[in-house]
Amino acid sequence: MKTTYINIKTLISILLLVCSALTYAQKAKKENVLDPLKNFPIHFPLAKEDFKNMSSTFGFRRHPILQKNKLHAGIDLVAPKGAAVLASANGVVQKSMYQKGYGNHIVITHYPTLETLYAHLWLTLVKEGDLVTQGQLIGFVGDTGLATGPHLHYEIHINNKKLDPILVWKSFLRTKA
Repeated sequence: MKTTYINIKTLISILLLVCSALTYAQKAKKENVLDPLKNFPIHFPLAKEDFKNMSSTFGFRRHPILQKNKLHAGIDLVAPKGAAVLASANGVVQKSMYQKGYGNHIVITHYPTLETLYAHLWLTLVKEGDLVTQGQLIGFVGDTGLATGPHLHYEIHINNKKLDPILVWKSFLRTKA
């Protein structure tokens, strides 16, 4: 059995996230929107039948197009072009735009300290300010921006820090077990 270690800074960020989420939820008293412990991060951003594999993990790597070493601040989930992209949790769309690197992308704020980013989309279905619910269709997998093929680039930001989505998911799943 392989032992997985988590960086102490990552653990502290996750604990701060949970504490601020509880405080925010208590203040907002709105269970239908922005209830982090109920809605995040259990929902995977792709339908199970569309997900093929993970082509790139979080961390430093040689960029396949730019050919230089840089941080890959998310994970790349391979899926067919046009596959549905789903919101990981309830939230508010902060960005729905085109940018050279990310191509068509969406940023959703789930509560004050947490955002998710969905990039290289073929088409986006939401606009800034829209409320989204967990599992809602927000766009379609594509290969816009700096991409070598159709996939979803997925990021999680906690306190403006980019974290490995796999470690965040594992941490939350452990606390729910």
